[in-house]
Amino acid sequence: MFVDIFGWNNSRRFLINQLHAFAAELNNLSIIRYTLWIDGSFVTQKEQPKDLDVVVVLPAQAHRQFENALRALRDQFDGLDLYMVRFISQDEPDHFLYSSDQMEWFFQFTMTKPGRLTRQKFPKGFIQIDWNNESLFQSV
Repeated sequence: MFVDIFGWNNSRRFLINQLHAFAAELNNLSIIRYTLWIDGSFVTQKEQPKDLDVVVVLPAQAHRQFENALRALRDQFDGLDLYMVRFISQDEPDHFLYSSDQMEWFFQFTMTKPGRLTRQKFPKGFIQIDWNNESLFQSV
């Protein structure tokens, strides 16, 4: 479904394959539950988006346990602009840190960049994928 909607040419399928390879690396680390927020020109009708902007919301334990490996993964996938965010539940004292990150990304991902002439921003959407180790992507 994701591939059918967003993978209509080779450039876009390349980015989807990169995202799939990244998901496979998370699986190799035994990180099987996370959320992806996908934004940027990829979620528009742009024919040749240069990258996929992806925020990866990870369980706090996985983020702590694999922090160095996750940092290394960020630069291994051409065309993926990856940001790792640690999910902190409401009952934990540091929940405000996650809330702050979530609000910042939500604001960035729900408004366009300022226009060149008017500097005006407009509302827009982004993609959220809740991953639970069942491949939502098919190889393309």
